[in-house]
Amino acid sequence: MKKWLKRALLVAAITASVIVLGFSVWVVKLARELPNFDAFLRYRPQQTAYFLSRNNEVVGCLEPAVGWKDVISPDEAKSLLVAKTIVAVEDRRFFERDLWIDFWAIGRATWRNAQERRIVEGGSTIPMQLVKGLLPPEERAQRNLSRKIKETILAWRVTKHKSKEEILAIYLSEVYMGHNRFGVEAASLLYFNKHVDKLSLSESALLAGLIKSPANYSPKSHPDSAKIARDRALATAFKVYGPLSNSSLFQISEEEYARAREEEILVTGDFEKSCKRALHAIDYVRKEMKEKHEIFFDNDGKNPGRFGLRVELTLDEKLQDLANQGIHLTIAEYEKRQGEQAIDAEGAMVAVENGTGAILAMVGGKDYSRRQFNHAVQGERQIGSAFKVFVYLAKLEQEIMERKKDPDELLNEKIPNRKIRCPKKANADRNNPDDWWEPKNYEERYNDDNKYPVFTRRFAIAKSINRPAVHTAHIGGCRIDPRIILMAQRLGVESPKNPIPFYLPSALGASSHSLMSVTRAYSVMPNKGLLRPNYLINKISDVYGNVYFEKKNIDPGESVISETLARVMIEALRGTVEFGTAANLSSLAQPAACKTGTTNNFTDALIFCFTPDMTLGVWVGGPESYEKSLGEKESGARLALPATKMVLENWYKNFEPQPFLELSKEWRKLMEKQNSFDEELKELQESGDPSEN
Repeated sequence: MKKWLKRALLVAAITASVIVLGFSVWVVKLARELPNFDAFLRYRPQQTAYFLSRNNEVVGCLEPAVGWKDVISPDEAKSLLVAKTIVAVEDRRFFERDLWIDFWAIGRATWRNAQERRIVEGGSTIPMQLVKGLLPPEERAQRNLSRKIKETILAWRVTKHKSKEEILAIYLSEVYMGHNRFGVEAASLLYFNKHVDKLSLSESALLAGLIKSPANYSPKSHPDSAKIARDRALATAFKVYGPLSNSSLFQISEEEYARAREEEILVTGDFEKSCKRALHAIDYVRKEMKEKHEIFFDNDGKNPGRFGLRVELTLDEKLQDLANQGIHLTIAEYEKRQGEQAIDAEGAMVAVENGTGAILAMVGGKDYSRRQFNHAVQGERQIGSAFKVFVYLAKLEQEIMERKKDPDELLNEKIPNRKIRCPKKANADRNNPDDWWEPKNYEERYNDDNKYPVFTRRFAIAKSINRPAVHTAHIGGCRIDPRIILMAQRLGVESPKNPIPFYLPSALGASSHSLMSVTRAYSVMPNKGLLRPNYLINKISDVYGNVYFEKKNIDPGESVISETLARVMIEALRGTVEFGTAANLSSLAQPAACKTGTTNNFTDALIFCFTPDMTLGVWVGGPESYEKSLGEKESGARLALPATKMVLENWYKNFEPQPFLELSKEWRKLMEKQNSFDEELKELQESGDPSEN
């Protein structure tokens, strides 16, 4: 061999060795720069927490700061239709190939890119795409050799430690699907409001098609482009799994392919609405979870809250929806009625299940995005005439227990309607009306104590007449009977922040209480005198099978009034619906017993109603501690009652009406004299329209 040729070969060999050595050193250097691989070895990402109704429907969601994510398990990964479709589109030889790299795909991509003279196709396998997420954001956007080498090394490590099913499951959980959603389950819920195992072939292809460019192929933002991407993904899947293929993984017939192409893309926003069904209630639940169970939602991921929590609540999603609609309806009608004079009104509603104490619905305000303050729980407002129930309960109990009176006479007894006043301060000037508190009746005609010197207790309660209630509560001076305060405390309505004063105006609801506590107190009547604690959480668990809390037993409750006393008050409050201030509810098929409430200057409007199985409380007024008037005549019967009627009417329309057993003919015979109720009805009908207090 000639010397020059030997020298050339030697130089070439040395050069090649230097290049290989240099490349190897560079690769080693890149390998040392790789990010921590532990995230895949111990795969346990932060996930979205879901709050579920008693019927397992979503009523609230809480996504981690990193984005919406729901993990797919290895067991279900391979069987999912969307998984098979994605494999066909992104890495069709995934299950056939032993290597983490697909040289055939790289060759195909190189040929296409050379033909187009630009990058139109990549050769990345699913393991390579998966590990791309480990790289820093600035590197992910780059298309160069160093990034590909890093991806290849990381992909090799993944395949050494994880099975095919595990790799596919992690990929299906991590792949970005647009709109801050990661993984196919999060995308399926967002776009179609269904779990990923319920997707059709067309829907699966749509998700497979948008992976390449979620921003451009999102069916929410670009429906036309999304359809093109779907059809392309369908064609690829048909090529891989169609009749001419020999695939053992899956088969798509020509008929299935044709139907999928013709299927309309129906993207719904229902899931996002579901997540906003009960935002105030979710805040209430989160507070309880932190205080009672030490579970919270930190962004550091050091607490169970961020790892696929499932919180099963007592809320009924249909009743919750009705409650939301009811509050929006009544406030919209109010704003329409008052026009420019309308205040920025808020509303709240609570519904509890009588037999258990479970909270079935909770609306804390009309728009959570504007105000996170929960008016149902945090707001303590005067309740007006709704407090009269405690006045009469205390008096009726005294009549039954101490004076041994028969229950059948209690509602027919006469109560004075004469004028009464008491000083607002010491040394009050008798001739200065501003120095004196003198209650008046809502209906002006009833202020004539010559024409109406007395009322039966039944009439006074049903028509919510003020003076008889004040006379019932009065024990001398300007003092209220302490039995009334004790009764309110027994029923759980006194607030540590706002204790009920012994001042006589308390008889008309001058003290402040939360809507939740008063609703609970009213549930004592249909509960036969039992006061049950309210609760919202049935179970707290996670997707890994851990159970952090589970309510196993229903609290039997505490007997706070006698069953007889409860029945007498049911009878009285039924009169409110049949001919009193809540007469607009008398058309309901389901019997209800109610009490309206309105505070001074029409600042707050309330109503509390119960049926045999549910108790409902509704409040409308200014936000938080806002004390401006809602407007003249904007009473509980006018403002709060319509929302109540809408809810009760729609909730019970598919159920057989449940009568109050306490009001059966047998009970009526015990409760009142024969014909006394019919005679009073006749008398009341002659007296004119019901009041609106």
